[in-house]
Amino acid sequence: MACSVRKGQRKIFSRNKKEYDRLADHVGKVPVVMITPYDGQLVLDGSELRRRFLDGLIAQFDRAYLDALLRYNRALAHRNLLLKNGSGRSGVTRSEVEPWDEQLVLHGEAVHTVRRSFMDQLVPLLASHYAGISSGPESVGLTYRSELGEKSMRELLTGSWDRDLSAQHTTVGIHRDDLLFTIDDQPLKRHGSQGQQKTYLIALKLAQFDLTALRAGAKPILLLDDIFDKIDPQRMRHLLKLLGAGGFGQVLITDTDESRLHKALDGLGLDVRFFAMDRNTLTREKKERSVAG
Repeated sequence: MACSVRKGQRKIFSRNKKEYDRLADHVGKVPVVMITPYDGQLVLDGSELRRRFLDGLIAQFDRAYLDALLRYNRALAHRNLLLKNGSGRSGVTRSEVEPWDEQLVLHGEAVHTVRRSFMDQLVPLLASHYAGISSGPESVGLTYRSELGEKSMRELLTGSWDRDLSAQHTTVGIHRDDLLFTIDDQPLKRHGSQGQQKTYLIALKLAQFDLTALRAGAKPILLLDDIFDKIDPQRMRHLLKLLGAGGFGQVLITDTDESRLHKALDGLGLDVRFFAMDRNTLTREKKERSVAG
C-alpha cells in the first residue's frame, strides 16, 4: 500500500500498485485498533466524535453500512443547502426537498438498524473487559441514543419541517445520534474518576478488537500508545495479564516511562521485546528479554 503526494495535485492511495477509485475502498483492508491518551475526548467532547468512532468501527467490516452512511450524508448536505438557500428567496417547498427526504429515509433507517444491532454485541464485551481490568466493584454501561428509536425517519422529517425551515438545516435524523457512557448507572463524564474513565475507554477499545476480529476473520493489530498515566499499578497489571493471555496476538506498546513498563511486565511470563527511541533513532535492547514468571 502506498500514498503519494505531488504539489498542486490530490493525494493518491494505491494497493499493489493499483489506485483506489475512492478512499473508502481502503477501509477495513488492514484492521487496526489503537488506544491513545486522546481517546479521552470520546468522553469529554460532543456527540459527533462518538458517532465517528461508532461509524469507523462498523465500516471496517460492513461495506453496505459504509455505503448507506455516505449516501445519507450526501443527501443531508443537499437538503441542508436547499434549506439554507431557500431562506433568501420565496422559500423552499416540500416538493423540492422530497427527493432528498426519500434518500434520508432509505439510508438513515438502514444505518440505524445496523447501529442498534451492533450495540447489542458491543455492550456485553465492554462490561466483560472492564471487569477484567478493574479491581473495583463498579459496573459500566453503554446506551445508544437515537430519535429513530421512537419514530420512523419519515415521521421525524414530517414533524420537524417548520423547525428545519427556521433553523435552515435538518434538525432530526441519525446524524444526531449519540452514545451515553455510564458507570454505576451515572454519566461517566461527571461521575467517573480519571482512572475509571481511562479504564472504561481501554475496555471499549478491547471490545472493538473482539468484534473486529470476529467480523474480519483475523485479529487486528493492537497498538497501545502511552496509556498508562493515571492508571493505578494494579489495573495496569491486570490489563497486561489480559493482553498476554493469548487472545490478542501481537501487541505494540509505547510508554514514556521505561522503568514503569519494565516493572509492570516483570514476572508475567510474557515474551517481550524492548526498543528505545532517542532523538529519532530506534534501538533494540542488546538482550531480547523474555520476562519469566
